[in-house]
Amino acid sequence: MNALVAEWVAKTEGDFNTANREYRARRSPNYDAAFIIRNNAQ
Repeated sequence: MNALVAEWVAKTEGDFNTANREYRARRSPNYDAAFIIRNNAQ
């Protein structure tokens, strides 16, 4: 895997983890963070 692909995979995994954390948040979820992640993916 080249460096660019490895960087993209690492960022995508981080975005996925953040989205899951916000989805499961019961107190003070930050839905804006999930929205930003979605928009950065496009």
